[in-house]
Amino acid sequence: MSGVVFLALGLAPFARTYDRPPVPYPISRHVEKLAAAPGVKVRYTVDLAPYELTMAKPNRFRLDYPEGFVLSDGKRLFTYTKKDNRYTESPLTEADVHAFAERSDASLWSDYLAKSPGARYQSSMAWSGRKLQGHRVEVVFVRLATGDPASVFIDSNTGIARKFSSSRENEKSLIASEIELRAVAPQAFTFVAPPGAKRKPSS
Repeated sequence: MSGVVFLALGLAPFARTYDRPPVPYPISRHVEKLAAAPGVKVRYTVDLAPYELTMAKPNRFRLDYPEGFVLSDGKRLFTYTKKDNRYTESPLTEADVHAFAERSDASLWSDYLAKSPGARYQSSMAWSGRKLQGHRVEVVFVRLATGDPASVFIDSNTGIARKFSSSRENEKSLIASEIELRAVAPQAFTFVAPPGAKRKPSS
């Protein structure tokens, strides 16, 4: 009996490594490079609309988009809407971070903040090389965890994805013009209310 117990205990750590399937290659290169970065800053377009994403761990992020911005200083979450020049403020929760990491207009890079980076990719296969905005990229066909097919264009030099596209109806196309993997100053996540902006009453 003791031999059986010993064997069971010996296998336990090994079994735990398979709690979640590994991120498939070659998309794993993008996921690993992103996860190891001290900070991330990306300027990109979503269906031609300008976006800017800045992130640092733990749980700090700012996403600027045409309608306003969302910002977390790691403890509080702020969402500003240009249309009515108002913003909301609330304590940051794990659900907030998860929701941000899953945003369809940022998830190619906001996966950096996910608890399980790369979990959205079910499979991937390199197809061909080409040029994208002067950068040599590897076109990778992926199947998302939702079952939907998509294409990710990975920079051959940096290993970081520069573009995401899908044939699925209403799926957004993301194309990066600038990507920086470096430390980000804490001040980048300090909330400053735009001129004249008013805080929305808590519901």
